[in-house]
Amino acid sequence: MLTDTVGSYSLVHALDTMRSVAELALLAYNTSDEGKDTPKTGFYGSIYTVESAIAKVPLATVLFGELTPDLAVKYRHHCQEKGCRLGEHIAEGHVSSFQSADMKERWPGAVLIGEDYILSGSGLPWKHDESFTLITGLNLGLTNENTVREIATISENELLLPPRYIKVG
Repeated sequence: MLTDTVGSYSLVHALDTMRSVAELALLAYNTSDEGKDTPKTGFYGSIYTVESAIAKVPLATVLFGELTPDLAVKYRHHCQEKGCRLGEHIAEGHVSSFQSADMKERWPGAVLIGEDYILSGSGLPWKHDESFTLITGLNLGLTNENTVREIATISENELLLPPRYIKVG
């Protein structure tokens, strides 16, 4: 089922929030020890309802920043694969694509936000992709700090274990 809202926000507002968090995610990565050696110029983010992820139809997939054509194809594919894969595993109790990742072709970077939404990201190292999705969900009011902490613990994402995450806006 396609929708023009994400929680109590319009899809446009949700995408604006994603863009704000994406700018911070790129800055955070590029100023990290890892990012100083391999800076990134862009990545993809997707929003799904659980139903749209199962149907493999995102509400939106957006490029944040700039990518070469080859990287754009690769990261868009991975972004959408992560979200759809998580949708397929929700019934098993999965809350993160980390839980079905193989770290070769099936990467972490998508999370269940609340009961109804899946956010995914691809183009940064996976812990940064996942951080982007969880911080976006937090800023949209679709999740809370306890859930962020629970998912970060499941995926062993130390980037989001307190007090590292921030709220924007």
